Amino acid sequence: MATTNGEDAQEIENILKGEESLLTREQEVERVVAAFKLNPYEILDLDMTNPTAITESVIRKTYRQKSLLIHPDKLSHPRGVEAFDLLKKAEGFLLDPEKRKGLDETIKDARMLTLRRLNLPDSTPDEHEKLAKLVPSFQFRVGLKTKEIIIEEELRVRRARKMTMIAEGTEAKRQEDAIAKRKRELEEKKRWEETREERVTDWRSFQKGEGSGKKKKKQKLQVLG
Repeated sequence: MATTNGEDAQEIENILKGEESLLTREQEVERVVAAFKLNPYEILDLDMTNPTAITESVIRKTYRQKSLLIHPDKLSHPRGVEAFDLLKKAEGFLLDPEKRKGLDETIKDARMLTLRRLNLPDSTPDEHEKLAKLVPSFQFRVGLKTKEIIIEEELRVRRARKMTMIAEGTEAKRQEDAIAKRKRELEEKKRWEETREERVTDWRSFQKGEGSGKKKKKQKLQVLG
């Protein structure tokens, strides 16, 4: 009986562990899809306060751990594939030196602005006592400021792109109007040339008719005299 009870207890423990593991996997999927899509550090859940300390090996290791945790072949979740793809794109972005450089500069600016808001010098280390006691955390604040900067820059780029498209559209319309005008002028010139003989003939006929009228009038005056 004791053995049976022990087996039952082990089975229950295994079930609970399985449910806990499933819950963890599902929570990770939800975390990934809820992360700010323009910040790969957030997608991979990496500490952004000091991006230079995050090496390529750390990026690869983190990606591997998280991708195995939520791999679509191991977890049935409506957004599992989406989350998996986001992890892969985030890893690829951070492993590209040129792309990562721009993001790291943005995070550096966000960190500086966050420290200044806290009335702390730019050189304040992450281990500073005041930073350690912050609620929300310093990492959260830097992430939020990073998001604000990225969104502002994205909006600026979109506005500039829109203005460029408008300008290009205006220029295209101007060129289109110029072409249409030139086409009309050529058509009018062509019609003018095509009717040239007709106009000359009409003019000659008019001149001839006017001459005959004058001659008849002169003859009539002579008869009266």
